[in-house]
Amino acid sequence: MISLLGALALGFTPCQSATPAPQGPAFTSKLRTLVVFKEGFAFYVREGTAKLENGWATTNLVPSAVAGTFWVFPKNKEDRLDTIVLTPDNVIDFDKPEDLRTSLANKIGLPFAITTDTGQVEGKLTNLLEKMLLIQDAKQNYVAIEYGKIKSVTLTDYPVKIKMRTAHPNEVADLGLAYVQEGVRWSP
Repeated sequence: MISLLGALALGFTPCQSATPAPQGPAFTSKLRTLVVFKEGFAFYVREGTAKLENGWATTNLVPSAVAGTFWVFPKNKEDRLDTIVLTPDNVIDFDKPEDLRTSLANKIGLPFAITTDTGQVEGKLTNLLEKMLLIQDAKQNYVAIEYGKIKSVTLTDYPVKIKMRTAHPNEVADLGLAYVQEGVRWSP
């Protein structure tokens, strides 16, 4: 019993590592708390920081949460969670191709699927030039695509979209994620 209490006490000790600067609305989270139960379950608390876009953030974390135990919560007590959307189509909306350079400015290094009249290119956004963007594909080749030829832009590998009700919909927000996951074992 004492070793179980010790493990629980250690599980509630937060990590002291710094949170990386947000890369636009896409954020990754760091594990802050892990509590393991002898029945094979674990309670996780993760934290991340995102630069909201009209109140929206997105993450690539999709845990195998047990029985609907996936919670998202703002760390600022004045903000509220509005909506969580799970989607394979995290589309970046734009009215004119010229607007893409501004829309993608804070998303360098993220994975995208770009659709044009001639097909689709998938890879990491590496650079935004005056008249075109550069994508590095899976074979490490660079593909230049003119903004005027782009039909759709989809952020890949970030299937969770989170909408916040906040007084600052285009500012940096600290978010927490908590869930219970099965299949974690602990023994003294």
